[in-house]
Amino acid sequence: MTKTMVTVMGVAAAMFAGCVGAPLEDADMAVEGVNVAPSCNLLPAHPFTGSGITPWLDALNVTVPVSGAFTLALDTAPGNCFFNANLAGAGVRASGTFHVTSPIALHGNLAGSVVADGAGVDPYEYRVRVHVGDVTFASDGDVVMSTNCLSLNRPLVGTVHALDIDVDLAAPKPSRSHFVVRRVTPSFGTVTVVNPDALIPSFTPVCNAINTQLASASVRAMISDAIVAAMGGASAVSGLATLADLGFASETGFASSNTICSDALSTCSGAACGSVRYN
Repeated sequence: MTKTMVTVMGVAAAMFAGCVGAPLEDADMAVEGVNVAPSCNLLPAHPFTGSGITPWLDALNVTVPVSGAFTLALDTAPGNCFFNANLAGAGVRASGTFHVTSPIALHGNLAGSVVADGAGVDPYEYRVRVHVGDVTFASDGDVVMSTNCLSLNRPLVGTVHALDIDVDLAAPKPSRSHFVVRRVTPSFGTVTVVNPDALIPSFTPVCNAINTQLASASVRAMISDAIVAAMGGASAVSGLATLADLGFASETGFASSNTICSDALSTCSGAACGSVRYN
């Protein structure tokens, strides 16, 4: 590991070198929509692919706990049990609060790429995708459930399957010489609870109803919000912008003493990349 790499990783650790390729000349890069400030004394266009950040992404080793809760409350039947009006007759009742119990690990599971800014605010962004995989969740105490006048109160555990989290960093441009975290976007597959009483015939329809509720847009939004809040408040995520600054400088040769004259979304060897000119 080079001295530069040791220094950079020290900065990353406190917050929570590879070789620099030669700049591409204009003929090697397809550039769209470059606006140049008239006062700039332009150097050749410099590409940014994010390859200068990859070693530092791979070296990150932190976990982010998810503290936000999500709830479910379903009631498909009136409480018409003569001995206890709080129990459902035909149908299902269930209510409870859950937390994600698996911390989100960032270690060896981050991949970066240059993408277009769909919001049109910046020419391009650097997207760090965190491949998390399955994470577990559990109820806070018992989930209150009933069906056919039978109380089925139990603690429940489940899984959020195939979780990925995108952290989009807005790239440097003439009016801003550094990266900033623009958004955190989780995506995941099915969300299911484990049936703890499969041998009780009445419990299967209850679990089926709960899983249907967990698949609803409203509950999925609550799960996403909890993950976004955790990631958005994590020093490791804000630290990604600092790592991106270092990688950007490594790839393009940009220094704080330079002024960015223009930036654009470009194509490098058929793949998206950023293009920057500076004086």
